[in-house]
Amino acid sequence: MASDLFTVKSTIHGDDMNTAMIKRLGLGLGIAGMGCLTVASQAVEPLSPVQAYAASYKLEAKGQLDSALNVLADQLAHNPADEYVLLRAGWLNYRLGHFQASEVDYRNSLTLNPQSLDARMGVTLPLMAEGRWRESLLYAQQVQQMAPGNYDASIRVLLCEQMLKNWSGLRAQAINMTHEFPAESDPWLYLARAASALGDNKASRKAYGQVLFRVPEQAEAVHALLP
Repeated sequence: MASDLFTVKSTIHGDDMNTAMIKRLGLGLGIAGMGCLTVASQAVEPLSPVQAYAASYKLEAKGQLDSALNVLADQLAHNPADEYVLLRAGWLNYRLGHFQASEVDYRNSLTLNPQSLDARMGVTLPLMAEGRWRESLLYAQQVQQMAPGNYDASIRVLLCEQMLKNWSGLRAQAINMTHEFPAESDPWLYLARAASALGDNKASRKAYGQVLFRVPEQAEAVHALLP
């Protein structure tokens, strides 16, 4: 998988951070599970793998997600252990809101390749979409252990800790991230929230100030620091 799959670094400009974060956290690949690609058969010449992948990306770019998924059906039918098709189709299932299918797909991909960071990161998407924060946290932490310094995994840990209201854990993780990724605003934003929830208003205001230093018009920080 290309290394840039895990370089989705975020900058928060709106108020509904949790919704925006989940939307941003999507990878460019996904995995549709074995049997999750149910497509009506067509009397056409099967596409080669390269043609199928290219067609799928073009259809997705046009917003035709169902068609983008269906075009991969022949590939999966001929090779149910095609890890790339599973990853790609799982992402499309996620985008279509087929969260249970997407989860099955990511788990199947992980079964094929237990070392896959893509599959572990991918499975967090449907889990988060269904509000299953503890399970998503587990997978994100696994990626942290396997690939220390992975920004996206760390951000997903922060989001899960916040949604679970584990404020002490969130504060500790956020502090670590402010040192590891000093140019990023999101760790400071999570740190500000954790400090506020723990009643440390001075630390919270300081962290929000660091957010504004990096993103001068960040709405949440601006509102928090109003006189």
